[in-house]
Amino acid sequence: MKRLFTDLGMDATTPVVLSVDNQSAIKQAESPIDHEMSRHVDLRSHFLREQVRLNNLELKYVPSTEQWADSLTKNLPTATFNYLRSKLGVSASPLQIGNLTLRSELRWEG
Repeated sequence: MKRLFTDLGMDATTPVVLSVDNQSAIKQAESPIDHEMSRHVDLRSHFLREQVRLNNLELKYVPSTEQWADSLTKNLPTATFNYLRSKLGVSASPLQIGNLTLRSELRWEG
C-alpha cells in the first residue's frame, strides 16, 4: 500500500485509516492471538492483521449509520441514502444532457 501511495504522490508515512462497522473484526485484526473461533479465517483477514501489525493500516470503528460507502453499495431507505449522500458532498441536482434533463426519479424530460 505504501508503494502505491508513493507512486501516486501521496503521503505514505502514516497508516491508511479503514472505517469498519464490525467491532469484532477490528479486535480480531488487532489481536496477535489466533482464537478458536477464528480458525477458518480467510487470507484477506491475515493480510489485514499483518498490515495493522506493520502500522500500515489503522482500523477505525464507524457505526453502520455513518458508513458513507453504503450509499454506493446497498439498497437503503430514502432518508438514509439522502443523509449519506449529503456526507459525500454529492448533490441531487438533475443531470443535463443537451436539451434533456434526467431527474432523480430517473425519468427523462425534454
